[in-house]
Amino acid sequence: MKRHIVIWVLLLAIGVVVLGACSTNDPDNPGFVHVEEGAAETQAAQTAAAVANPTATTGATPTSTTTGTPYVIPTDPPDLDGSTVITRVGNEDLTLADFQKHVRFDRYRLLYLIVKLAEKYGPEQILDLTKQDNLYVASLFETLADSYSLGVQSQRLMVIESIALQEAIRRGMELDPFQFDAKLAEYLGLQVTDGGALPPEFDERYAEFLQGIKTYANMSEEEFRRIVRARTLYNQLEFLISHEPDAIPTDQEARVGVEMQDIVVTSEAEAQIIADRLRDGELLKDIAISLGYTPSSPDSSRVLRWSDPNLTDEILTAVFEANPGDIVGPIAMPQGWYVGKVGEEVFDTLSPDDIDTLREQYFLLWIEGRMDDPDFVVDYDNWVEHTPQEPLPQDVSPLLRDENITLPEPTPTSETPAD
Repeated sequence: MKRHIVIWVLLLAIGVVVLGACSTNDPDNPGFVHVEEGAAETQAAQTAAAVANPTATTGATPTSTTTGTPYVIPTDPPDLDGSTVITRVGNEDLTLADFQKHVRFDRYRLLYLIVKLAEKYGPEQILDLTKQDNLYVASLFETLADSYSLGVQSQRLMVIESIALQEAIRRGMELDPFQFDAKLAEYLGLQVTDGGALPPEFDERYAEFLQGIKTYANMSEEEFRRIVRARTLYNQLEFLISHEPDAIPTDQEARVGVEMQDIVVTSEAEAQIIADRLRDGELLKDIAISLGYTPSSPDSSRVLRWSDPNLTDEILTAVFEANPGDIVGPIAMPQGWYVGKVGEEVFDTLSPDDIDTLREQYFLLWIEGRMDDPDFVVDYDNWVEHTPQEPLPQDVSPLLRDENITLPEPTPTSETPAD
């Protein structure tokens, strides 16, 4: 099964697909967020669905959420064998029980951090999802709404963690205790001090978190610390591998980018017209003027770099795999439709940003290579339908009950006429 690296931008750095894995120093922004590309629903609709209609777990018995009733993890059907191997990673077998535990852990840790924010700033401030400042919280609810996509993320994390642990053993690496403490604090929504010490509130928060993962995921302290060790070693491996000699090409091999004539328009039909005229040999600058666009630069082309933050990975991959003279697009992106004509490669001295980008790509390609190696990772595709949908927000804290969450108004659609 082809995997793409997902970078965890917040807590662990999933991500990504890219498959993710990068940490943050912001204790109030610590989870990974995955939003399915191409989803037809608006963010408002997805956020509402997260609270009201999470996807169901096949065969599981729902947990009662009656006020005052102790939480009990849903019971699996008797014919479900938790020891079933779902993925083999090197010398480790990942089981269905491991997967379900990890999914519940990931759900809980996201909800726990929302609860901590609500306790700190008040639910009326954090859980009002109509506020622009709360798009991060809305995206977390959106992530939790799509139980199966979250399950895919969790399974990928399990594979990454196993790869990191096995590679660290192979290399004889030692765990950096300061990085471990910092990563441990991140899971709790905390930061270590400038000197690397854990904050005063750590012990209380740690005990609370351990009780939570025991209650909602049946995860032990050692299992949790194994995840933290894996994520810490992942970061250590990222530094080591990204600084290998082959990570940065020589000056003669330093391909900074390619000359491009490119444009983003709102209509796919118009983008197709532009693509056809580019194939006929017209300059993009002349085409744009004829269609009523004002060029942003007097130049007829620009240098497109791998590190361009305004284009999607799909577009960048298409451009850099193309040959000079090829037409790329139309390709959909959030801002519209991209189309361009590929020119010659550009070679130059690498900037610090280019070097950082190359190092990151080198490491992510290494991880992706391990995940796509059929001799090292074997996925049996027998786990998606057993993805847990719990714990739900109201299970974890009364602060996350429906009455405390203000949802955006759904955007009217053809199936939902406006009043």
